[in-house]
Amino acid sequence: MIKNCIHYVSRSEAKTIKESLDQSIFIAEVDGRIIRSDEEYLRWAWVAFKFPYPNEKPNWPGYNDWIQDLDWLNADGYALFVYHFSQFMRNDNENKEYFIKHLRDYTLPFWEDEVTRVVVDGKAKFFNVYLIE
Repeated sequence: MIKNCIHYVSRSEAKTIKESLDQSIFIAEVDGRIIRSDEEYLRWAWVAFKFPYPNEKPNWPGYNDWIQDLDWLNADGYALFVYHFSQFMRNDNENKEYFIKHLRDYTLPFWEDEVTRVVVDGKAKFFNVYLIE
């Protein structure tokens, strides 16, 4: 059984993890120093995860829907690396907490198991998040 998690790791650990991931895993990497707010993160995520429909005003409900789909990436799993996490959304602690809570409570469990029950031919997939200082 797959166990998806949020991991707090060092830069050297992140490098080792990234190098060990299979090529079938889609990797998204963001420098937390350039993401000061939820709006900046959502704009980045729309591009990084190649969400199919452009959104002039990205929002959490749209993001939450797309991050639990991702079929268009044709990947066997997903990895999100957030570098300089202490500076990530530094102007928006409420949404930084929402980001973590939603991943932990909804997105990761969805890909771990729920997808097999709610999506036709849904398949559990690896989706790990690495928060790096």
